[in-house]
Amino acid sequence: MSSPSINFRSRPHTVAVRMLLCLLLTALAGCSASPSISVLGAYFPSWMFCLLGALPMTLIVHAVLGRLQRERLLGPPVVAYSALLLLFSLLIWLLVFNS
Repeated sequence: MSSPSINFRSRPHTVAVRMLLCLLLTALAGCSASPSISVLGAYFPSWMFCLLGALPMTLIVHAVLGRLQRERLLGPPVVAYSALLLLFSLLIWLLVFNS
């Protein structure tokens, strides 16, 4: 006796169910460890500390470039300083919180 073959192409809802299952499993994979730090009993996400550390570094770069009159080399200031802020915050996260 042969077993009936399942043709997934005849059932379009199975593709949607598989995609939903993959999305759900991907979302649940990020919940394994919360990257938070306890400060006086309250938990703060680590990205806040990275952002607070990156802000003075970006301001220092802004002051140095302004002193050297080289700010125009970066391009649009909104894009350049946002990218520097992101770069410094990711570097802080990699150096301090990536274990």
